[in-house]
Amino acid sequence: MSSEIRVIAVVQGKPGAADAIQQALLRCVAPSRAETGCLLYTPRRDLDRTERFVFFERSARRA
Repeated sequence: MSSEIRVIAVVQGKPGAADAIQQALLRCVAPSRAETGCLLYTPRRDLDRTERFVFFERSARRA
């Protein structure tokens, strides 16, 4: 059994909302990375679809 939890999540916004979504998501980065067990928390903006964001997250499994 893996000792990590891995998550890939996609957020798809409405047309014209990309900048507002990006600002909201970026405010989540520092608190998420500060959580106990966080190994990786990285949101990325899709270069081809500007309203789409993909998150890569890895956390240590808690007992």
